[in-house]
Amino acid sequence: MKNIPCILCGKNKADTVKRLRDMHMYIDRSTFTLVRCRQCGLMYLNPQPTIEELARYYPPHYSAYCNEVSVFGQNYFYNVLRHIKRFFTSHRSIKVFTKLHNDNSSKTVLDFGCGNGTYLLGLRHNHPSWKLYGSDIQINETVKNALEKNTIVTIIGPTHLPWKQLPTKSFDRITLFQVLEHVNNPREVLENLRPLLKKDGELHIEVPNIATLKFKIFGRYFSNLDAPRHLYHFSPNTLQRLCEQCGFRITKLEVSGTTKSTVRSLYNLFHIHNRQLDPLLYSLVDILTKYIGKNRLNTEALEVRCVPAK
Repeated sequence: MKNIPCILCGKNKADTVKRLRDMHMYIDRSTFTLVRCRQCGLMYLNPQPTIEELARYYPPHYSAYCNEVSVFGQNYFYNVLRHIKRFFTSHRSIKVFTKLHNDNSSKTVLDFGCGNGTYLLGLRHNHPSWKLYGSDIQINETVKNALEKNTIVTIIGPTHLPWKQLPTKSFDRITLFQVLEHVNNPREVLENLRPLLKKDGELHIEVPNIATLKFKIFGRYFSNLDAPRHLYHFSPNTLQRLCEQCGFRITKLEVSGTTKSTVRSLYNLFHIHNRQLDPLLYSLVDILTKYIGKNRLNTEALEVRCVPAK
């Protein structure tokens, strides 16, 4: 563990917000401190585990590395209700199938932190002529074989490797889906990825949004805190500032979310150690969310698209 200054403003003065524990993988009972920078408001863990210390919190069965993840468990009563609903409504449903049009234009894409490879394999299916690259600190053998079978180049190892192995100004798009919050130095990652983008290339970032009502409701039980794997917690303001400081211009910024994080937060609150969600509980919470207002409650995901600044 090491103490660090704020990566956004460089100051070393922060206030403690919450004391957190691993409520997702339950590796151990260590306590981690979530702080808020007094100067700029960025929230992050401090002190932070080193890369070597973090390795044990990413076991082989960590969901991002598994190519087959079942989100929902089984609930007998829910299955009965679902079959009853289908019996009475099946005659009203009309299914419309559309054929995907394959874009055969030449694009080059890097998925930084590709995890189980789902995004890249989907791109390959729809865009057979694109040049695709996937990078992650570790990729299990099954996923690696599937990617390489589909002519997707894989780069495995520490986060500093990709920009040392890839030519500059070669990518039309670089994606970081639920990645930036995991790395020890997000500023270094963005600054080193920028030269890899073409002049008109796009960087697409998705991270958890700490400025969500769910954090205010659930506090330290909010599932997206995911200590100690989530080292940084961005709001729209702090993520935009970081991107601009690293030489990017924001073209799109929006928030979204789902009921899944609400149910997982309820599990944390009541100390239910189950990685699969109960479908009946999910349905009930989702109905309640609609009455509260999905646009008001489901805001735990933050998406930013940006291009290199002129």
